[in-house]
Parts: sequence; structure tokens; C-alpha cells
Amino acid sequence: MMDYDIGDWYWRVGGDETQVYSSNRGGLIPVDDAAFLAWCENGNTPTNIANMSELIAVLRAANVPPYHKVKTATVVSRLLAADSTGKLFSAAHQAILSDPVLFWRFNCAREGAINGDDPGACAFLAAFGADPSVILAPE
Repeated sequence: MMDYDIGDWYWRVGGDETQVYSSNRGGLIPVDDAAFLAWCENGNTPTNIANMSELIAVLRAANVPPYHKVKTATVVSRLLAADSTGKLFSAAHQAILSDPVLFWRFNCAREGAINGDDPGACAFLAAFGADPSVILAPE
């Protein structure tokens, strides 16, 4: 039996007997997956969890990708690093300043961070030519 490692663990979501969530792979896998079966053969048992929302909250609290947070200061640094001309950052900055919802999301978030899987943030970054997978990667 292995020690609990939230970054390499399995959960049975909502009692589903056909698949489990793998934090190592960041998604649901079938219960006949070879790696999962080997893990079980070592005396491990997946943790039962009520639903995907509860699991996301657990993983986000532990900053486990893809359910992680990225500090807004890191987003700014990565935007600046992604474009040496500064045009990408300037365009994003102007858009944020002109939209109160975006301003709140990027500047006033309670935790000083945004969810790395936030669809609005991903779409916003992609609209300016930034790669969300790079800008919102785990720290």
C-alpha cells in the first residue's frame, strides 16, 4: 500500500463503478486501466467522493492540476515574457481596464489568483494570441 499522495491518487466519483478519477492523469479513466489495476493490486483503494464538484474543490485546495490556481502576478509576468514587444500585455491590460468583470477577475479576486482551468480566462488569453496552457500553467 502506498502513502496518500493527492497528486497521484484515484477517486470513485458518485459511486460510479465503471471509472475513477486519476489525479496523476487529470481525468476519468476506466476501472480496467492497467495502471489503476496495478495500484489496486498493491493494496490501495480509491477514495469515494460524492461528485465531481466536491473532487474539484479538494484538488483545487491542494493546487493539483488541472484544478489549480495561478497568482495574478504570475499571469502578468508570463504575459510580459511571452511577448518582448509588450503589445500582447498592452492589449490585455486595456481590455481588463475597460471591462469591470475582467478587472475583478484579474485584479480583485479574493485569493489574488485565478483558476488555471477558468474558461473565461482561457478564452480571454487566447483572444490576444496568448497560450492559456503556458500562461495558466501550474506555478
